Amino acid sequence: MLSFLLWMDSSTVRAQVKTQDPDVMFKHFRLIIKQLLDYQGQLDLLTDRSRDIHPVHYRKELPEWPLKARALVQYQHKHVSLAKGDFVMILENSDAERWKIKTLDGIESEVPAIVLVIPPADPSCFQQIDKLREQIKVNSFIAAKRLRSHLIQFLSSAISQTQSKDTLF
Repeated sequence: MLSFLLWMDSSTVRAQVKTQDPDVMFKHFRLIIKQLLDYQGQLDLLTDRSRDIHPVHYRKELPEWPLKARALVQYQHKHVSLAKGDFVMILENSDAERWKIKTLDGIESEVPAIVLVIPPADPSCFQQIDKLREQIKVNSFIAAKRLRSHLIQFLSSAISQTQSKDTLF
């Protein structure tokens, strides 16, 4: 997207429109709109994919809110028994090998960290997506402003050419 903004701000795009050919202007408009639609499509794909990203960084440090984890396998030891797919709350994960958890039954225990996974989605992904959406809004605004300017220049030039041709006859 940065390359698009740089391109929109380049001297060739900022230069005054000198063409009289409507096809050239149409292709120019189509190119800019296609770029914006491509970025929107990429953002939609990223939004869909972001729902499946596991927040791996939470394995090292807990967020400020309670965090759920899901058991990957069946696990049983002393006071705790987890079936595959059971959810637990992570109370402490400062030890990379063993995590302190609380089961849905209210039992607190330590289990090997390897038997748990923190399920998607990662909130930081959604924050990044929101930033990208804001960038697309800025890109669209800049593109619309530039296209309006190009259209006005093109139409002004076409009108002045038409008037000069009419005075010849």
